[in-house]
Amino acid sequence: QKTMTAEFVMIDTVVLAGINEQSDATHPSYFDPLTGPRSADESTKYMRWIDHQLSKSTADYLFVAGHYPVYSACSHGNTQYLIDYLEPMMKKYDVTAYLSGHEHCALHVERHTIDFILTGTGDECCYEGSNVDQLPGDAELQYLLSDERNPHGAVGGFVSATTATDGEARMVVTYHDQGGRELYTTSLYPRRNKGGHHKVEKDE
Repeated sequence: QKTMTAEFVMIDTVVLAGINEQSDATHPSYFDPLTGPRSADESTKYMRWIDHQLSKSTADYLFVAGHYPVYSACSHGNTQYLIDYLEPMMKKYDVTAYLSGHEHCALHVERHTIDFILTGTGDECCYEGSNVDQLPGDAELQYLLSDERNPHGAVGGFVSATTATDGEARMVVTYHDQGGRELYTTSLYPRRNKGGHHKVEKDE
């Protein structure tokens, strides 16, 4: 039986996209879009490092993880710098998925063979899904847990990942509420056998 490998490249998205200095969630500017890196030279150097890490990976599953999401349907919305510069690089190197938080919601978006897994409900749930219409037209919103899309009344949650045990090579990703109830499940496939995504939303 073949051993499968997974590699995680953890990145500092503040270096790439900047930071909103407003910490008061009640302030009108709290959800303002990020304006980009503080230092263009630093972000360019950092992108070269990310490129190098991804280019040398031979893992069956290759993940990039950062605090800010690339795509988000929730209150903060998309991160434009990551869309412009990071997503093309991830597509070039056949990254399996991008993992993020930041938003106090949870979602799964598919675009350009990349899965975008956002899990930000460890502190609370949930922000509004106020930016659904800002997702690209060719992006598929597979799952969203937000203030107005919360049928089970989740107040928190997390995501787990396990390898399949039925003989098919895949990684099963499950979204849970704060008590462990399964809300949504999807499968990620090895980089050289991409396709056939299987999504199951738990309605019971």
